[in-house]
Amino acid sequence: MNQLSNASSPYLLQHKANPVYWHEWSAGTLVKAKKENKPILVSVGYSTCHWCHVMAHESFEDHDIAAIMNEFFINIKIDREERPDLDLYLMSAVQAMGISGGWPLHCFLTPDLKPFYGGTYFPPVKKYGRMSWPDVLMSVHQAWLKKNPELIQQADKLSRFLNEKQLDIKSIETSRSLEDFLETLNPYMDYEEGGFGFGQKFPNTMALNFLWNHGHSDHQSFVVHSLKNICFRGMFDVVQAGFFRYTVDRQWAIPHFEKMAYDHALSLSSIAMVSGKDNQNGLEYFLKSSFQFWEENMQSADSLFYSAMDADSEGEEGKYYSWSTPEIEKLESEFPSVKNELSWKPIPHTEPTEFHVQLNIDTWDSISSETLSALKILQEFRKLRIPPSTDTKCILAWNALLCSTYVSAWYMNQSENYLLKAKNLLEQILFHFKRDDSKYYRYLKDGQPYGLSFLEDYAYLAQAMMDLHQITLDDSLLLKCHQIIKIIETEFSHPSGFYTMTSINHFDAIQHSIDLSDHSLPNPNCIIYAVKYKLAVLQEDEEQIEKIKSVVQQVCSGPKEVIFSRISWADLFLKISSPYWKINCYDAISAYLYLDKMKVQNKVLSKDLNLKEGQIQVCTNQVCYPIIQNFSDLDVFQQNL
Repeated sequence: MNQLSNASSPYLLQHKANPVYWHEWSAGTLVKAKKENKPILVSVGYSTCHWCHVMAHESFEDHDIAAIMNEFFINIKIDREERPDLDLYLMSAVQAMGISGGWPLHCFLTPDLKPFYGGTYFPPVKKYGRMSWPDVLMSVHQAWLKKNPELIQQADKLSRFLNEKQLDIKSIETSRSLEDFLETLNPYMDYEEGGFGFGQKFPNTMALNFLWNHGHSDHQSFVVHSLKNICFRGMFDVVQAGFFRYTVDRQWAIPHFEKMAYDHALSLSSIAMVSGKDNQNGLEYFLKSSFQFWEENMQSADSLFYSAMDADSEGEEGKYYSWSTPEIEKLESEFPSVKNELSWKPIPHTEPTEFHVQLNIDTWDSISSETLSALKILQEFRKLRIPPSTDTKCILAWNALLCSTYVSAWYMNQSENYLLKAKNLLEQILFHFKRDDSKYYRYLKDGQPYGLSFLEDYAYLAQAMMDLHQITLDDSLLLKCHQIIKIIETEFSHPSGFYTMTSINHFDAIQHSIDLSDHSLPNPNCIIYAVKYKLAVLQEDEEQIEKIKSVVQQVCSGPKEVIFSRISWADLFLKISSPYWKINCYDAISAYLYLDKMKVQNKVLSKDLNLKEGQIQVCTNQVCYPIIQNFSDLDVFQQNL
């Protein structure tokens, strides 16, 4: 029977009525597979995944297809947001087979958990150049019966490869220079449309951040150009605000309509980064309105943020967001300015053609009051529609990222509002996710905590604490940060010096994997080393500082082709390659007034009660310089440095 009715994951609950005998990943299920000597079929997805919905409706709700699955396989459903470790391992296995990854992800395992075949979406009948799902099932079943020794041998070989593949670090031959990194990124940069790649477009904020922090003036112009297109074209929901996950085209016109908490966090951090105190690039509206959207629509009663909003509603992708020709004509007749200030892009595969609305202006300040009224009318229309579903899991890692995003927004204009929201979010995280043993849960659903935290949860939590400390100088945050690092060292350490995705208490992990690549999020190992570096600077621990620098250099010294997937490491490497500046100060706001003119990246603020408000003291190159208490002192300091 289907075992998902008691699951906590919204994604698993979407499949509780399938005729497939789905199980959750558990020790009991794995024992069952061994006892019955059946292959394990693992299906991985998430609640807002469009093609997961499609395959569910086409195949998993079909009784004949379900009968094949139930007869020949032990079927397991996994929410990739619940178990990122299993998702990464199985994705790596499928890609090692020469198959493109994606979701839904399907992987066939031997009863002893060795992968031997897999893929992503399969249709119920042969089409799109893909085998049908029933044909895949029967082919695997026949291979299991008739070619079992060869299949087991193949599974053993792949399993060994995945175990050996964990640490893809070459011996250090030479240090990478900034120009090496820029040369590696250049072929991917779309100078015409902005962003990276020349097909579907993801924000790739980590690469944009790298170019902003380290690139030349033309690279920074590229970053602004990219973010403006992300904001003013189809990635931004101009009716309700918030950013979609990616666009299916090069021009940022037609999005995949789901909204994810981590994309929200990373995109808004990048926008805050380039906006500056004077909103010099005209992007502050998109930051403010998107924060407002998430706070009004995606926040729980506990003041934590939900995971995602679906792309689909009423069984159709983007239906909630699309507009028909009669609706557009009526709006334009009532609000003539709309013809010039909004643009309507046809959505592929809609019949009759429906349209996605985007801005047709260069700056938000230029939009007319008439067009603003028209957008409010569209918003009212939307309220009459059936909205997409919301995944109400509150994931620790993603909420910690959002805490750091509020801190990023504070740097833009030192707004007390963003500081208060960052503080409150961290307080709620610590209150709701912390276990009695001082460790942390992975996520909350309806106020109830579930699962053990993974490396990314602890990494982003430590980062949020450090980020908030750097604007409050609250020593209690440093103490909490040290406690998180201690948990990481105790439960996730590996002899290599890096950290495994899973803790020693994740007994049902297939592999305690080490991953050094960036994916949708900055690499957790890199985040941890960035936090450890700042802690070492604050403690003036020169031995630890040099050790961290050596590790980071090692990751960045591999083949050039891996650098794009390790761009967060490259960013950290360049930041810490220059001497650090420890900025002693009484309060952070005064310090940042000076730092705005100093343009120093490798800096860490430290509270010094011996100083007065408006004073700072810079310590660098193992020397502490005279106290700076006005801009004239700053000029003298920079001249004599």
